[in-house]
Amino acid sequence: MDCLYTNSEGVVPNSGQECMVAGDWIALNASAGKIPSTEVFQQALEDQAFLSSEAAAHPSGWTWTKHPTWYADHYHWDAWMVVDCFADENNNVPWYFSDGNSLRVGGDGCFYFDTDLRSQAEECLMKLWLCIDTIISNPLFLIGTEHPTKFNHLCLSSGWDSAQSAHAVVEDAKARVKEYLGFLNWWSSSVTHWDAPLELWMVDFVDSFQLCSLRKRSVLVDIIQHCKMLNIGHLLVEVLFLDEQNGSPPLLSSPIPYYPSSLS
Repeated sequence: MDCLYTNSEGVVPNSGQECMVAGDWIALNASAGKIPSTEVFQQALEDQAFLSSEAAAHPSGWTWTKHPTWYADHYHWDAWMVVDCFADENNNVPWYFSDGNSLRVGGDGCFYFDTDLRSQAEECLMKLWLCIDTIISNPLFLIGTEHPTKFNHLCLSSGWDSAQSAHAVVEDAKARVKEYLGFLNWWSSSVTHWDAPLELWMVDFVDSFQLCSLRKRSVLVDIIQHCKMLNIGHLLVEVLFLDEQNGSPPLLSSPIPYYPSSLS
């Protein structure tokens, strides 16, 4: 008997198929309409062909999008990056998901960040990094495992010669928050007793983002290359894309999270 992934009720998910210029793709546990546009996949295939694995995973540096990205060991938490958020009681989205960047011009002619934005960013980045630093310093986190790096939040207090330079720093800060949240989402979703190394306020802080209820960014995987290093069943809990190229199995996507019954 074939081994099939099922949800918690033992039901095998439906799937849809779409033939594109970029190849034939299958959406697992979703309709074919959930498959991203041909342009998205065509760009991803070009990235894979002409860029290193790490560059293909982050082809535009800190320019983050909601499109799927190639899996890379250096960014193994990418599949858990969130692509949406919850608004507050006033229907305002968090600063790291907002489109605007409030700047002011100082008496020296340099561009500075809005005081409220800077305060929010510095506090958020500092708290998130304290959580991550506590995790990676704990024996539960294997030595040598890749992890995000610390963001120099002091640059948010600096003056910049141009608005473009100041905006770039803000975008970098927003991207780093999303990366930190992705890493914490991966840790809390993948490790039993994930909260053990953390202080109580850290657990409450991570829980406040409601990460498990947010949509995740997807990843493109070369299943032949990565099958021995990835827990595919666990990835299917999130959003997973598999590419059919050179004899590899087809694309699988799980936009609606479900848990394979054969996994603990």
